[in-house]
Amino acid sequence: MRTERIPLYDLRLSKEALRETKDTLASGWLSTGPKVRAFEKAIATYTGVRYAAAVSSGSAGLQLTLRTAGASAGMEVITTPFTFVATVEAILHSGATPVFADIDPATLNIDPDEASLMITDRS
Repeated sequence: MRTERIPLYDLRLSKEALRETKDTLASGWLSTGPKVRAFEKAIATYTGVRYAAAVSSGSAGLQLTLRTAGASAGMEVITTPFTFVATVEAILHSGATPVFADIDPATLNIDPDEASLMITDRS
């Protein structure tokens, strides 16, 4: 049986990222302070939208995205089983039902052809 190592994270940070992290920790602001406001403004400018909202975690971002997209009871949301559990939890929290499409073994991303087979009038 062939085994393959799949790196799920890389904790190397640039000197600039380390400096920004230290500056943030030293500022006393760990939540909605001036750096978060600057980040939101930069993201809004970069994406060409009027507003952007930073959230506290990827899980909160998933929940906000699903709510904004209108996910609710009786709906299905297509995702991959090769994901962190928070993805499925966010779908369930919205009231929708997760539907799993397999991944492309070459990219490890959701397989678009597989996902297209899962689309229904509830998706």
